[in-house]
Amino acid sequence: MKSCILIADTDASLAQQLGPFFRDHGYHAVTMCDGLDCVAKLRELCPDILILDLAPPWGGGDGVVASMCDDPAIARVPVILTDRSANYDVSQLPIAPIACLAKPFPMQELLNVVRQTTFESCDATSAFLHQADRILLHYRQSESPSLN
Repeated sequence: MKSCILIADTDASLAQQLGPFFRDHGYHAVTMCDGLDCVAKLRELCPDILILDLAPPWGGGDGVVASMCDDPAIARVPVILTDRSANYDVSQLPIAPIACLAKPFPMQELLNVVRQTTFESCDATSAFLHQADRILLHYRQSESPSLN
């Protein structure tokens, strides 16, 4: 079964490159250009991973992430953030992205992150440990400040 990747990027030429690139590597890839369409498509597809530009119009990357947190059906979709700045403060987001890549980024680097996230390049033990780390991170983020 193909992993589904949702790509939301304002750069139409980059989106046009990423869609076929991931399809050529065996993924089902869908591209969007704005935040509102991205949230709607997230709810429709519930993809295995979201590659999200922080600057899409009509909702922005932070708005997409906030919408994800409000919807349990899509809250657990792993997010890879892309941005023109390598200095974006992700601590302000309500969820922790699995990776942040500064544009322009090597396509192979993005593919490697996607493969690791979808466990396609991992053995079963590594996949289990990776998932356990994500659950632990989610648990730590959801703890109330009084417990820390």
